[in-house]
Amino acid sequence: MKIYFKSVPFEGVIFYFLLGMTLLLLGPGLSGPFILDDMSNLKSLGSVGGVKDWNSFIRFILGGFSGPSGRPLSLLSFIMNDTGWPSDPWIFKYTNLFLHLLNGSLIFWLILLVSRAIRLPEKKAAFIGLSVTGLWLWHPLNISSVLYVVQRMNQLSTLFTLAGLILYVSGRRILWCHPLQGYIRMSLGIGFCTILAVLSKENGILLPGFAVVIEIFLLRHSLFANQPPYWRLWSSIFLYLPLFIIVSYFIFNWANLMEGYEARDFGLGERLLTQGRVITDYILQIVVPSISSMGLFQDDYPFSRGILDPPSTLAALVGLGGIGGMAIIMRRRHPMFSFGIFWFFTGHLLESTFLPLELYFEHRNYLPMVGLLWAFCHWAWTEPNRTKELLIRPTLAAYSLMLAIMCWQNAQLWGSAPLLAEAWSLENPASVRAQQNAANHWSTAGRPELARKKLEGALIYHPDDLGLRLEILQMNCLTKTVTQKDKEQLLLWLPKGQHYSNAAVPTLLKIIDMMEKNNCPGLLPTDIEQFVTGLLHNPYFLKNDTAVSNILSAQGRHHAINGRIDEALHSYDLASQRLPENIDLLLIESDLLLFVNRFKEAVVYLEKARSLDENAGIRRYLRKRDIDMMEKKIVNKLQKEMKNMMPSGQKKNQRPNPGG
Repeated sequence: MKIYFKSVPFEGVIFYFLLGMTLLLLGPGLSGPFILDDMSNLKSLGSVGGVKDWNSFIRFILGGFSGPSGRPLSLLSFIMNDTGWPSDPWIFKYTNLFLHLLNGSLIFWLILLVSRAIRLPEKKAAFIGLSVTGLWLWHPLNISSVLYVVQRMNQLSTLFTLAGLILYVSGRRILWCHPLQGYIRMSLGIGFCTILAVLSKENGILLPGFAVVIEIFLLRHSLFANQPPYWRLWSSIFLYLPLFIIVSYFIFNWANLMEGYEARDFGLGERLLTQGRVITDYILQIVVPSISSMGLFQDDYPFSRGILDPPSTLAALVGLGGIGGMAIIMRRRHPMFSFGIFWFFTGHLLESTFLPLELYFEHRNYLPMVGLLWAFCHWAWTEPNRTKELLIRPTLAAYSLMLAIMCWQNAQLWGSAPLLAEAWSLENPASVRAQQNAANHWSTAGRPELARKKLEGALIYHPDDLGLRLEILQMNCLTKTVTQKDKEQLLLWLPKGQHYSNAAVPTLLKIIDMMEKNNCPGLLPTDIEQFVTGLLHNPYFLKNDTAVSNILSAQGRHHAINGRIDEALHSYDLASQRLPENIDLLLIESDLLLFVNRFKEAVVYLEKARSLDENAGIRRYLRKRDIDMMEKKIVNKLQKEMKNMMPSGQKKNQRPNPGG
């Protein structure tokens, strides 16, 4: 890019102007709060006591839970911002913003490389790249990928995907004249960069798919008519074999994947039907963005119960099928159109198809939207005619300005915690998470009565949401207004609520903590026992091993607080049966047994924990320090007990016994 800008300085000025404007437009959002999954992913910085040494460093970056890979590269990047918790969100968002700029730069670079490969004039290639980069950097739909801290994972996966594609295209262009160098570049791009992308977020596995789309629609008929030496072998290994492995993985793990639907209100068929409407909405938001319908909280998105329920389901599926069919038919006459459509569809292959994920998240368009913008800008800047010059290009400039204004407005909203919480709760009255987010804000601000109103408003739409009902009880604890009627209503709903809630068990634990500190007058220990029993009789929670284990752990903690050690151990044993690889449960039981001087049993549980840690694969020895500390605690207390049991004379005359 440096050499190119020396010969065409005007385009270089525009490029740096786009980056600078992005800083100004998104800058107001940096003062915003941590949101949703930010806390659950980053608070482990505090649970390891802060990253201070090699052990805590390894434990944090290999302790991820957001996906099968644990996303260690993303966790590593968070340590660049802070090594402890709680922290300041500004520095995390600041890093995200610069990653966004870097990704925009890589998009521009990739477009230049591909445009040169398909023999576009330099000036047109530059203007296409600049147009796509500007639209993408300023698009308000991308704000959640930048200002939602945990989406660093998505940004890093995109970064390595783009880097891999740049290496692939640059290597592909020099295969005839420098075959060794070309194959090395392409192999690094597809092989090494795919690994880095996956270790940031699992959808990085789509990198070979994006390369295949570029190859089939743009490069195959542009670079050379005949295949270079070893091309078929290389492409089979690096492009098509990974796709075969991905498909095979999903086939062989199909049963395990489908278990994820047990915690959802919809099944596989309903999700697939709904995604037609979702992807159509994504396209509309890309083309005609609406700030009022954007945001993180889309959990109230209605899923399709049938092909005509709602009728828009059929229309969306027919429309998407028609677009896909047109892309196939027009692949030779209009390859850029076909490329843009298939790039977009490829980007949604994992998160918007059969996996039991949530239905709608706008950050899923972060990389896929590049294809649509690229195809449109390519059409606008090639094959010039008077209509394009007088209408299309000025419209493109006006559209860019509109996106910039919307981006700035949305960033202003993201930069204010109270405005953000209120706006999302008002725009999404039926969203449980939007109301929970607002309630959390007002509760933290010392206004639990306002928090309770938000939760009660959501309860009108979701009367069977047990998380909401427990959170309302928590707010009543804070305002010291717990009544017998509140408890009776909750007990009535707990076993029959027709909805699984991730918030239920954590809220129950918070209520137990409040009781322990005498901060919940009106609530008795027997009430907690009844709450736990009610949850354990709810079929929607019983299907989820993690939920049941957490409920039983909460029960065990409650028993322990009230001095019923044997009952506590029994609850923890049952919890451990549901999650037999949970080392924390074994260490808690070991500590409880130590508390009542049952040393032999404490050691048994400790050794179980050690065995699990030593056989944990890539996470081996992550908990060694905790286990060693527990062992030391047992030894110290045992020595103290033995010392206290000795007659005073023996204590005085006791001497080391090396042989003993």
